[in-house]
Amino acid sequence: MDVKETSFWAFLALLQIAVVVRAACGVLGHPEHVKTQITRSLCSIFRAARSLRRKTLSPSERIVEEEILQLRAKLSWHLSSIYTVFNFGLLIVLQAQGPSPNAFLWNMLANFAWFALSSLAPSLLRQDLWYAVFMLSCLSFLCPWCSTFDQSLKMAPFCLLLARIPFVVLPSRMSLVVICNSLFALTAITRMVWEGGNLAPAEDGLPFAPGARVSLITLECLECFLVVALAALLRIALKKNVEKAEVRRQSATQLDAMTSLLQLTCDAVVQLDSELRLMVHSPELAAMLLRDPQGASLAGMKFTDFMPAVDASHASEHLKDIRSSSTYGSERSKSAHAFQTRLVDSCSSKLRAEVFQVMYRQGSETYHLVGLRDFTDTKPLRRSFDMDASMDSLGASRSSMDQSRSPDPEKKGRMFLDCDLETMQVNSASAPLNRLSGSPLSDLFPHHIILLLRRLCDEGRTLVENHEPMSAKSYAFEDLPVHWRILSGTISGSMQLMQTKEGQIHVLMAFNSTPASGSTLGPMSPTWSPRSSQRSESSQESSKKRRERRNLGGSPARRVMETLANRATRSRL
Repeated sequence: MDVKETSFWAFLALLQIAVVVRAACGVLGHPEHVKTQITRSLCSIFRAARSLRRKTLSPSERIVEEEILQLRAKLSWHLSSIYTVFNFGLLIVLQAQGPSPNAFLWNMLANFAWFALSSLAPSLLRQDLWYAVFMLSCLSFLCPWCSTFDQSLKMAPFCLLLARIPFVVLPSRMSLVVICNSLFALTAITRMVWEGGNLAPAEDGLPFAPGARVSLITLECLECFLVVALAALLRIALKKNVEKAEVRRQSATQLDAMTSLLQLTCDAVVQLDSELRLMVHSPELAAMLLRDPQGASLAGMKFTDFMPAVDASHASEHLKDIRSSSTYGSERSKSAHAFQTRLVDSCSSKLRAEVFQVMYRQGSETYHLVGLRDFTDTKPLRRSFDMDASMDSLGASRSSMDQSRSPDPEKKGRMFLDCDLETMQVNSASAPLNRLSGSPLSDLFPHHIILLLRRLCDEGRTLVENHEPMSAKSYAFEDLPVHWRILSGTISGSMQLMQTKEGQIHVLMAFNSTPASGSTLGPMSPTWSPRSSQRSESSQESSKKRRERRNLGGSPARRVMETLANRATRSRL
């Protein structure tokens, strides 16, 4: 051998050694990973073999299959259009040369007619039928009546690259791909056996020397395996693509449902990105802040910019709290998150607002769905366990006093209950309720009250598990309904978290009884909120005008003047 041949084979040997060494290092370094990959490959082959049989599909699988068929139909239409134009141009070139018609030209004409028929009347042909006929047409180019053995060897790579590989997107059944490509391999092997002795010498451009039947047969088998493997990978890729699209559609539907629910109780609903910036303009939020709803867009503005500086950092912590996170398609959200803050309108007046928020992820991006409810002149729908620490000094001190004081200044006749929310029983009770010790909580409180107690207990347990100090606040309540034999009607008092020596979290209730007719509770009456003072007539009138401004509109200047007058009246009162 000369220097060129020696260099070629030496370089090839080095590459082969490098590949083998790299594979050996991977196998020896990660045996468990290799074992897992082999198991997955065998399972994939087994599933592919089982998919050759017809089976009953579930409704969700049927939807995915229909989406895949529609996607295949789009791809096949584009491919058939491209090949129709290609065959049309090729026939024009051959027509200009004017060769005498032979089997090869008749085959090309039939191929073009088939493409034209599929383009003119695509609804008349099924994709599987179209693929089978086209593969048989390509196979006829490699048969003895259309080409010699040497010509078939030269045309086989073109059939592989231009027909067999691209058109694997058409058939819906893997069995059809296997059968059609097996026919190609069978034809090549048959001609190799019967006509292999007539191979042209290597100097004529063929890559193999005469008599290299085994190499040609091996090459054809590898080509068949390559086409089938590509068809399987394409099928998996299409299925995953359709499933991801379906998950995105379901996520959008769930997001619309959550938005609709928030709009029932909130004055404004907005979507925030990971930087807490508004994704789209919200006319409702603009109305809350006394801005022109049709004026400058709020899109791109940071949500915390609408708050006082002292409240912005606190609200940002609440909004990015991981406990309110949710991922569509994987984990359910642990709970919806709610807290209280203040907003600053265009007149520099502060509004008390409830924020209902959930953080969700779509792909790698994080978003927030936020509902806002103005309760400046009304009671909040829900009081957060962790009261808003970012109120101004007067509001914060009043809120702290409301939470820590008892509703009844009289200390006489105060009773205590130790509620165990794990066993759902009364752990201990003071006189005259000592007979309630060991009683089920379901016999003492309505169901929604038990849910509130459990929620409070879960909050305390979460803090203990995270090695954080448990809240020392006392939560006041009034007119809480009970149905006891010893007491009936409602109770007013406060409750506080407590921890036993075993590490269990209990709720200690301290209260005084009130007459049964002392209050009337409707189905939506808040039984879990600090005592609220009666609103004055001017406050009610201001609230009514704010709602009219938000719902009916009017001239911006007139609305601003009315708001300033109402707030001036409230400040004097």
